[in-house]
Amino acid sequence: MKIISWNIKRLGNPSKYSSIKEVFRKYNADVIMLQETKKQLIDKKILQSVWGSTNREWVFTPTSGSAGGMFIAWKKTLFDLISIEQGIYSLSVNLVDRSSGLTGWFSCIYDPSSNLGKNGFWTELMDLGNLVDGVWWIGGDFNKVLYSEDRKGRRKSNTHIRKFHEWVTNSIL
Repeated sequence: MKIISWNIKRLGNPSKYSSIKEVFRKYNADVIMLQETKKQLIDKKILQSVWGSTNREWVFTPTSGSAGGMFIAWKKTLFDLISIEQGIYSLSVNLVDRSSGLTGWFSCIYDPSSNLGKNGFWTELMDLGNLVDGVWWIGGDFNKVLYSEDRKGRRKSNTHIRKFHEWVTNSIL
């Protein structure tokens, strides 16, 4: 299975479509998770413009003001949708693989870099982890590091590093 997770930083610019489409074509992804689409609506026309085919199913969360927006798309010939879980910082789908019967969750995560709402972010991820049973693919932009020495040129927040460690450990990642 091929999965692409990409902080696209503005899907709304049609001049980006050809380069995005080239990446998708090159890797022939079965599932795509995009963060920071900055789109209020993602329709079939946009999907075809960036993926080159309409043989896809998708879900998205619209942007909030000038930030955010998440998108998950999958090949509908390979997967059936079981359920969708939408949060403030995440968008998840539970899919079943048509050939193997394997079910799994795909979660698109985006945590803005500001400190506002950080506790809500961790609470949402813990709750999502409790919901997931079985295989869990997570892609996104956590705006976090696991080790303080990886954070260069910015104030180190040991609280957020500790919470990231706890979440990774508790989620058995």
